[in-house]
Amino acid sequence: ELFSNNQQLNGTVLDLKGEVSEIGTLNDILLESNDALNDTNNKTQVIIDGLNDVNLGLNATARSFEIEVSNLSAQNDYRHELNKNLSESIMFLNDTANEILSFEEIIADLDSKI
Repeated sequence: ELFSNNQQLNGTVLDLKGEVSEIGTLNDILLESNDALNDTNNKTQVIIDGLNDVNLGLNATARSFEIEVSNLSAQNDYRHELNKNLSESIMFLNDTANEILSFEEIIADLDSKI
């Protein structure tokens, strides 16, 4: 009976050694998987950092465009004001020319009466 119990214990010990070996193999696989995931996470973080840099650049470009549009709008307003002033000056010169013509007609009429 002791011999039978000893054989059973030996069998159990062998089974446990197999289980421990299997657990060690699974642990090694998990460690490798964890390393691969860490590597992927690091690469993903590099990509995220790059995308953040691109986003910052795009935001700066957008701000530059906003400033440029604002400047162009101010220039357009200034040109509009210049055109308005030029139009008023042309109308004034036209009125002045008409008055000069009227004076010339009056002077010609007076010359003819002298």
